[in-house]
Amino acid sequence: MKKIVAVYPRVSSDDQVKEGRSFKAQINKLKDFCEMCGWSIYKIYDGDAGKTATINEESIGTRIDGDRLVCYFDLKKRPAFKEMFDDAQKGLFDEIVIWKWDRFSRNSIFQKLALIMFRKYGVEITPTDDSKIPIVRDIMSVISEQEPNKIRERVNFVLKDKFNNGIIPSKMPYGYFWNKEKRLVEVNEKRAKDVKGAFQMKLRGVKWDVICKVFGLAKSTYFNIIKNKVYYGVIEYKGEEKMGNHKPIISKELFDSVQKIKS
Repeated sequence: MKKIVAVYPRVSSDDQVKEGRSFKAQINKLKDFCEMCGWSIYKIYDGDAGKTATINEESIGTRIDGDRLVCYFDLKKRPAFKEMFDDAQKGLFDEIVIWKWDRFSRNSIFQKLALIMFRKYGVEITPTDDSKIPIVRDIMSVISEQEPNKIRERVNFVLKDKFNNGIIPSKMPYGYFWNKEKRLVEVNEKRAKDVKGAFQMKLRGVKWDVICKVFGLAKSTYFNIIKNKVYYGVIEYKGEEKMGNHKPIISKELFDSVQKIKS
C-alpha cells in the first residue's frame, strides 16, 4: 500500500530572503522528495509559514497534576501544527515530511514531545535535509535552540557599542540617515523641516490628523516623532540615556512643551 504523508513546510522571515530557502522552493523540495519516495501527499500544512520557530520559556507552561509533571505549549501561533495533529489522531496519514529540524522547532522540549505525541498515533517525522538518528537530532536541536540567544547577544553588543559611542542605537528615526562613508548620523534637511513643523503645529494645538495630512505622515510615524527624545539630542538604550553625537532638530524646551499638551 502507498504511504500517505503530511507535508509541513516552514520558513522564518529571514529564511525567505535567502537564496534557495524561500517558502515556494521548500514546498517544491518536499514534494519532489515525496515523489521520489513514491509517497502520496495527503495535505500540505502551510499555515505556519513565516512564523518564528523559537519558543521562549514564557510560552512554556508547567504544572503538577497528581504525581505527574505536565508540560504544555501555547499553539496559537501554530494553527497548522494543531490541525496536523488533529488529523494524525484521525489516522489520515502515516508520516510527516519536513525540511529541517530547526524549521520544525528550535525548542528541544517541544520537538521531543511532538515526536512522542505523533508516534502515539503511528506517525513518524522525516526531515529531507537532516538526520533521523536520535542522538544526532538531539545534538542539532540543542545547538539550534541556542542560536537565537547568540543572535540576540550579537545584536545587543552592537547596539550597546553604538550607544557608548553616542550613535542612535536603533533604526534611524524619521529625519535622520546613516552616512556610510562618513560613518555618522546626518540630518535629512527636508524631513527635518517636517519634524520641526509637526512639533510647532502640535504646540499651537493642531490635531494629529491635520498634522499628518500637512506633512504626509502616517499616524504611527507622527506619534513616534512626537514622543522621541532623539530630536533634541538624547539617545536611549535599555533605560539609559545620554546626549548623542547627532545634530538635534528641535530644542529640549520645544519637546518638553509639546509633552504637556494632551492629544
